[in-house]
Amino acid sequence: MNRLRLALFALFLAALTAVWAYLFVNTRVVDSARQNQILGLVKQLKQLDSEWNVDVLKSQIELNKNYDPLVRPISQMAAIAEQLKAEAGGSAEAHKALDALNEAIARKTAIVDRFKTQNAIIRNSLRYIPTAHGEIQDLLRSERGTAAANPKAGALELAISDLVGEILKYNAVPDVDSAREVEMSIARMRDSAQGYPSIRESVENLLTHAGIVLRQRTRQVELLAQISQVPMAQRIDAVALAFGNRFDMELAGQAQFQQLLIYYSGFALLAIATAIGIVIYRSRTEFRRMALVVEEARAALRQSEAQLVHAERMAMMGEIVGGIVHEINTPLGYLRSGLQSARDNLESVLLPYTTTTGRLLALLRMPPGQDRSEVQEIYDQARAMQAELAELDLLQETTALLEDGIAGVHQINETVVNLLNFSRLDRTRITRCKVEGGIDSTLKLASHILKNKKVVKSYRNTSEIYCDLSQLNQVFLNIIKNAAQATPMEGGEIVIETLMADPDTLVVDITDNGAGIAPATLPKIFDAFFTTKKEGSGTGLGLSISKRIVDSHGGEIRVDSTPGTGTTFSIRLPVKPLASLAAGIGEPQEEFEIA
Repeated sequence: MNRLRLALFALFLAALTAVWAYLFVNTRVVDSARQNQILGLVKQLKQLDSEWNVDVLKSQIELNKNYDPLVRPISQMAAIAEQLKAEAGGSAEAHKALDALNEAIARKTAIVDRFKTQNAIIRNSLRYIPTAHGEIQDLLRSERGTAAANPKAGALELAISDLVGEILKYNAVPDVDSAREVEMSIARMRDSAQGYPSIRESVENLLTHAGIVLRQRTRQVELLAQISQVPMAQRIDAVALAFGNRFDMELAGQAQFQQLLIYYSGFALLAIATAIGIVIYRSRTEFRRMALVVEEARAALRQSEAQLVHAERMAMMGEIVGGIVHEINTPLGYLRSGLQSARDNLESVLLPYTTTTGRLLALLRMPPGQDRSEVQEIYDQARAMQAELAELDLLQETTALLEDGIAGVHQINETVVNLLNFSRLDRTRITRCKVEGGIDSTLKLASHILKNKKVVKSYRNTSEIYCDLSQLNQVFLNIIKNAAQATPMEGGEIVIETLMADPDTLVVDITDNGAGIAPATLPKIFDAFFTTKKEGSGTGLGLSISKRIVDSHGGEIRVDSTPGTGTTFSIRLPVKPLASLAAGIGEPQEEFEIA
């Protein structure tokens, strides 16, 4: 009997131990290091996609000397996607998100391949056009003599120069007006070249390559638009969300097993008095381990939040890159065209004129008695060239071209400085500054978004505040961009006002006359990932991150909206810093400047 009881007791203890062991093992299934590694891979995907988009734009404006930067991210992203697929395990949501990501990578790769082909064709034609221009000019000079002797040939040269200039302008700014000007220049050149059969082949070659640039550049713009429409960022975010959901489910399951383990341990304590000390010890140990896990999770959450702010900032930079490229390419096109025209003026007229006058002066300095039979001939040539200079007004034209080029350089300078100052990542120190300066720089950076909008600024006598102006600029840009998208194309107006609500509180009001926000939507606008925009047009993080930034400064954002009338975002900021920010106060950092 005792042996039987002992056997039953031993069996009971074995069953208790087995059940307890099963519960204990399931409280340790979550691997935080593995999740952090997955998040690191997702972050690499986002970085590669951002660099990929930048390299496409660099190739368009010929900053990349070859297409290696366009090809390199493909294999890297595919390799990372395979790593993530191996980590997906049995998560159907993760596998579905990764399949969608691979499909987006393949689609974007195919479009980039077509873009490379189009870009190569355009580059070849652009390299040939100046060569053809020079060949035609050489043929004309050998056939007609001086420009003064044959005004019709001069008109042909002017038509060729106009065509080359319009082609270069269209390549820099491929809009409808520039395309129309190129077509008109081609027609004028065909008409002007009819009387010169000797240059017909060269003219046709020039016109053929001009037509190629006209067609392929339009196609290139379409391909860039297709590239930007591939929802890579959304697919990457979907992958991150899927792995995050799986991690949350694992944490929830682990928490359930932990709860069961506690209950079971209590039952075991009552059933087995001798195991009380061991169970208590293990429970305390497990509690401490879980506290460390929770603390690690909190630290990872804080890090993810900082990465989220940075990712939203980079996504915003990606949205405005197209406008920045346009802001740079437009003056750059004028500068390039102006310098080429100035060079043509120097080579075609000014340099021959100075050479001829130099020969005339040398003949006039010859001692009496020497042969001066060439003086009259050189003098007549100099007078003819001087008359041509006076008629064409080349000196003033060249001066005007150079002044336009200087103005274009200043415009590029201002655009690049604003972009560098906005995108720098090291401006995290709290400084005392005027928010109006940050608003002005933000408006310059968003000028392409506000082209058709009327912006009214009303700055009152406000105090300097302690803040991280770089972060506040991100808030201003988010709200101004939303206001621009909410207002109509015609008659859209945005009013920005700064004032002091009281001696310790500064207020920035941003008001638009857009469609307004529906009452049912208003309470949700600051929720993370909530958006009313079309899929692929927004992440739903802009206002959420803006609210966190303002909250971290001890301020608040208020919204007043009337559907059909407009919306006002009111940002209230304290003049004095919070205690949590006071330790980070430092000297103002220098802005980027370009001489």
